[in-house]
Amino acid sequence: TSPPPPSPPMTPPTLPPLPTAPSSVIELGTGFCRDRDGKSDGWTNKASCKGTLADCQYECAASLCACFAYASAPDADHDGCKSAGKGRCVVYSGPVQATNTSDSGPEYTAYALALPPPPPPITPPPLVPPTPPSAPL
Repeated sequence: TSPPPPSPPMTPPTLPPLPTAPSSVIELGTGFCRDRDGKSDGWTNKASCKGTLADCQYECAASLCACFAYASAPDADHDGCKSAGKGRCVVYSGPVQATNTSDSGPEYTAYALALPPPPPPITPPPLVPPTPPSAPL
């Protein structure tokens, strides 16, 4: 009998790339994200269970969010995070800048992304007028 044909080489699964982490976050304070008037009307929000603050930060960066709030040990079992032994992440998306926090959610800390500054504009090289041809001697 002949040996079985060789198995094709195993290729690792292709995973989506991790979003780029922002250079830093700005801690806004205790509570949920709010705008300068103390409101959250300008955003949609999405909550999920996350193991770490960094996981929450990555989710926010991937969605180009305005702000996120994270509790490593939430008091209530919203979304089953407390019973799963995970933190709870609330990501706020929309055009409004987050600058304040709510009075509720004392176990949460709100953060705004501090994205790196945009690259400087590309300036074209200076135009040099053409040199006129020299007259023959």
